[in-house]
Amino acid sequence: MTNLNLHTVKKPLLWAGSLIIATASGCASYDFRQYIPGADRIFHPESEAEVGPVLTESGSPVEAGAELKPEQNQEQPEPNKPTQLSQAEPLPAAKQPEITEPQVTEPQITEPKVTKPAITKQETIQQETIEQTPTNNKSSKTVKQLANKQPEKPSSTVTKLAPKPVQTKTYSVSGKVNLIANGKAIDPEGTVITVERNDGLSLHSSTATSETYLIDMEEKTYLPAQMVIRKGDTVSFINKDEIRHNVFSSSGKNAFDLGTYGAGLQRAVTLNEQGIVKVYCNIHPKMATFVAVDDKGRSEVADSNGIFEFNQLPAGEYTLKAWNVRGEVSKSFIISDNSQHLNITIDTSSYVAEEHTNKFGKEYSKNSVNNEFY
Repeated sequence: MTNLNLHTVKKPLLWAGSLIIATASGCASYDFRQYIPGADRIFHPESEAEVGPVLTESGSPVEAGAELKPEQNQEQPEPNKPTQLSQAEPLPAAKQPEITEPQVTEPQITEPKVTKPAITKQETIQQETIEQTPTNNKSSKTVKQLANKQPEKPSSTVTKLAPKPVQTKTYSVSGKVNLIANGKAIDPEGTVITVERNDGLSLHSSTATSETYLIDMEEKTYLPAQMVIRKGDTVSFINKDEIRHNVFSSSGKNAFDLGTYGAGLQRAVTLNEQGIVKVYCNIHPKMATFVAVDDKGRSEVADSNGIFEFNQLPAGEYTLKAWNVRGEVSKSFIISDNSQHLNITIDTSSYVAEEHTNKFGKEYSKNSVNNEFY
């Protein structure tokens, strides 16, 4: 009979217990001993968001198998190929004396003699032109003038086709957003203001390219807490804590899950749908940031006093939308021949704070996992 030693069984039991607690709390559903950064992410088939690989802060890949690079191993036998070619080199060397016996190329040396008189003809032509003009300076000037006159014709035609600069007048729209609750003012910081044309035309340049933005995770906080990007832009979340985080969003077609990854790592997501994207952490429920994605309109985050301003807006009919986690409101206005100043008020008296769910759609567990990972 074998004697069971409680000291040897103690550690496996602790591991099993910690895994059960972790799974129940929604923090992770895999064995920490086989931890792979970002491998525990869930997929959203209906989403249009695109998730990239887990990278270090410098941008190098860290996912499983990324360090192996089998392509380089396949390239190693290639240096042996030139050695095989070098062994075949003496074969043409043995054939060289056979080729040198009928030196047919020797009589072909007379061919450059034909080119020499051609050169002399050109020289005589140049001499005749020099005799006609008493000085070489004048002849060079006339040649330069002729050369300069020839490209003048196409350049003049191009300038005739392009000079029609259409300059339209643009205006600015500025204002202030106020938040109130039961008649009292509330800090409006973090309110997102969006301006859109009612005719559906875009307010962005057609030559604008997609950009990448950074959000830091530091001291269990997203920095910045609000961000404005364009449709098709990328947001990279960098973990600057010594613990792990799990970035996710359940916002419709912008839903995504970056999985759990630790300190010094980052992962990016490209957001391809317009709207407000609410981003949370599946481990720390108080972590939140909000990303406003524009399509044809323009957005910005109001400052701590609620001040906002949009410049270079053409005349037309517009709709201004103000969004805050406590409430939202919209207002129509017209730009005709003057800039506009608007005051916006959001009444948040009916706002009730609700705890959001984790990435599985369940409540966060009150029992936290107490270890070095979180």
